[in-house]
Amino acid sequence: MSLVKRTIIDGYNVIRTNPSGSRIEELRGGDAARQWLFDLCCRAIMSGEQWTVVFDGAGTSSSHDVGSAAIIVRFAAPQTADEMIRDMAFHSASLGVNCLIVSSDNEVRLDGCAFQDSSNFYDYLLRHAGRESVQPVDTAGRSVEKLLAYLTECGNIERGIFIAAATRDALKELLTYFAAENCKPQKIARAVESMLRDGVKLIPSPDREKIIFRNIKTFFEKNI
Repeated sequence: MSLVKRTIIDGYNVIRTNPSGSRIEELRGGDAARQWLFDLCCRAIMSGEQWTVVFDGAGTSSSHDVGSAAIIVRFAAPQTADEMIRDMAFHSASLGVNCLIVSSDNEVRLDGCAFQDSSNFYDYLLRHAGRESVQPVDTAGRSVEKLLAYLTECGNIERGIFIAAATRDALKELLTYFAAENCKPQKIARAVESMLRDGVKLIPSPDREKIIFRNIKTFFEKNI
């Protein structure tokens, strides 16, 4: 990405194509989800780059200097985000500016511009955002591993089962967010259980007595 001069990001597409962003939007709303993505971008952008994050709907556009880089937030109304992204990309290509479009929507592909899937871009954000926030990421990572070990001891996760790195990373982001928001264990447990069910086979299933939820809640009551 260091050779790209301009990156145009389909904001809601990135938020909604990964577990962390979609969960934050579900629990805290669009404002919190947009701020979460903006914070990740601020920590991951490289010197000399310009990133424009485009969102559907109405709002106040803004420009932010991040060292020698810049992040621009645009709201597309009365256009759609796809229409604005295509217009911006066409303008960049016509000027000969190197341009990368970030989206999982093939409708915004344009000849003359590079294209990156939102899930791959999110992986890029996670890898590079930790450069300026090593301690919070490490703390969340340790909490995730302790939680998984605790649930294994409780019999809610089968011993030796493979848990994908994407699930662990999503849990790290979620716990980092909840730590910043100072949320109560019950709310954290509800969101964590839902995310775990998306990526891990939990025991028992079905869980009519909410054993898994209670164990997760107990873990966070003891570890916050």
